[in-house]
Amino acid sequence: MTDTSQSHLSTPEQVRNRIEEAWNSDYQNRKESRIDLEYLAGRQWTKEEEAARQKTNRPMLTFNRLPTFVQQVVNDIRQNKPSISIVPEEDEDKEVSEVYEGLIRQIEYKSGGPAIYAAPAADAVSSSIGFLRVKTDYVDEKSFDQEILIEHIIDPGSVYFDPYATRQDKSDADYMVVLENVSEEEFKRRFPGKDLDDVDEYESDYDHVIDWAEGENVKIAEYYEVRTEKGWLVGTDEGVSEATRQVAQQWEQAGAQVREVEKRTIWRCVVSGSQMLEEWELLPGKHMPIVAVVGSEIRLGSETVRTSLIRFARDPQKLYNYWRSSAAEAIGQAPKSKWLVTQKMIAKFKKSWGVANSSPSPYLQYEPDENAPGAMPKQIAPPAPPSAMWQESQIVVEDMKAVTGIFDASLGAGGNETSGKAIMARQREGDTSNYHYTDNLEKAIRRVGEILIDLIPKIYDNERIVRLIGEDGSEKTVTINQQVEDEDGIVQTLNDLRKGKYHVRVSTGPSYMTKRIESADSMMSFIQAVPQAGNVIADLIAKNMDWPGADNIADRLRKMVPPELLEHEGGEPRSDAPMPAGGPEMTKQPAQDGQPPQSPLAPPQDEAQGKLQDAMMQIQLQTATAKAEYEQNRAALEELKVEAQALENERAMNNRQETEMETINGY
Repeated sequence: MTDTSQSHLSTPEQVRNRIEEAWNSDYQNRKESRIDLEYLAGRQWTKEEEAARQKTNRPMLTFNRLPTFVQQVVNDIRQNKPSISIVPEEDEDKEVSEVYEGLIRQIEYKSGGPAIYAAPAADAVSSSIGFLRVKTDYVDEKSFDQEILIEHIIDPGSVYFDPYATRQDKSDADYMVVLENVSEEEFKRRFPGKDLDDVDEYESDYDHVIDWAEGENVKIAEYYEVRTEKGWLVGTDEGVSEATRQVAQQWEQAGAQVREVEKRTIWRCVVSGSQMLEEWELLPGKHMPIVAVVGSEIRLGSETVRTSLIRFARDPQKLYNYWRSSAAEAIGQAPKSKWLVTQKMIAKFKKSWGVANSSPSPYLQYEPDENAPGAMPKQIAPPAPPSAMWQESQIVVEDMKAVTGIFDASLGAGGNETSGKAIMARQREGDTSNYHYTDNLEKAIRRVGEILIDLIPKIYDNERIVRLIGEDGSEKTVTINQQVEDEDGIVQTLNDLRKGKYHVRVSTGPSYMTKRIESADSMMSFIQAVPQAGNVIADLIAKNMDWPGADNIADRLRKMVPPELLEHEGGEPRSDAPMPAGGPEMTKQPAQDGQPPQSPLAPPQDEAQGKLQDAMMQIQLQTATAKAEYEQNRAALEELKVEAQALENERAMNNRQETEMETINGY
């Protein structure tokens, strides 16, 4: 909605000044982040170096090892998917909190799934910062209902923020900006009636300024601003409520508690380099909708220095390229192998001997010289290239591992470790040294959760059917904000999203399917230690198995468990318990001979026990078979991986040799 009284908001000129302020204050971090991405993309020689080497025809090789380190950290984050949990302040709001959780999973799913969080984390690892944005949109073109979406801002360099924001997620920023490049055609379509000729008329006093017009493209800025307004809270016996100043004064005179508070509002507009393109709009919610995911931050007084994983690996990478290029150059310029011969030995074969150093021919012919009895051509080896170049290449590789905190064990290379525990311990060292990337992502996701629980009751404010997603991926639909009348004619609201207060918790770890498999393995180990427990948890074990039909097996086994063990949390017996003939009164029979009462249709206890044991043995057999097949398949897969890696290493070695030979032949 648009507010008519906007005198308290920034003017277009003030908006542009703030954009320039944000650009200028964060210029050095942006410059270094850009260089990080250039190195990651393989552009590791400067233009001056390229020109100098091309002029003298010197080799300029690039062996980019940086993506391996980045992918190691990012893929570890991808494997440990984040999970948002909603915790109510009051126990009676637990059902509504479950609706919140299911709705948030649906929002995440429609926004792109877990990858929506991995993408900005990859930006933080690669270039020191990434961004998420929470936005709203209509459900479809034929609906007035809105929904919430989470968006990854693809270009982190397009986001500018308040330089006085100190929190990692930038939640305390008073303003944030997202710049976008659009074509002239797109500009005219989105902003009809706006003048395109003067978009770059704005002049700035800052050292580093934004070029609002670049060729046929135009920059537009989506600007968000935080404003605080005074409000009053009134506390009475019926609770706490908001009130105007006049009403609050009246309540205060009546003896009620009154407190002055500040209310945050978020405003949005769109500007170009010369004009306002979209007027100010008051957004729902009280939180800035843009969240930063930061790599590493170092505070130097009033200055904040951001670093990526590869920031300090750039110099070793550059040295690696230099030493490998120098080695190739040295080999190419080294004297060729010489042959010590007499003239008569090669007189008839001068042509083949003339190309001996470049020909792939497997043999050379010669004629014995009677003036040199018993002599034959002798090859004189050239001097070996300096070994220091190869040693320096190895040193800078170790430097790259040291500055990233990722060593051979984390990269899959074999070491001195022989036991699985030792290998895992070494791998965890690399995970621990870079865990702050995961931790910073969790902080950002927690902030996204706080924005969502603030927005959900404002956007999903009417009675409608929504889709919820459970932790196990199951889906169901519920009606929210549903008005119903009870027996006394009192109207109540079911699944009222405006009710209660909630907190956000974020955890990362294996997916639900992985947990399910691990749970089944733990249960099988448990019943091996306590066999009698298998009689009462057989259905739970089958339910966690990953076979086709496992759920059907679980349902059948569940019916064989004594009904008194399958009561709901409220103490009521299960609804699917078999009802004996004759109705409820026939459920139990008097005890006879000191034995417990038994249903007339229930099988004898020994028979039921035997069926349970047979079922458990069948499950154990199927589990053992499946596990054996799994181990065989995994072993075969590992063998294929080893063969594939060997082929890849051989291919890389051949390519490297071909490259070096081409370089050598060129000199």
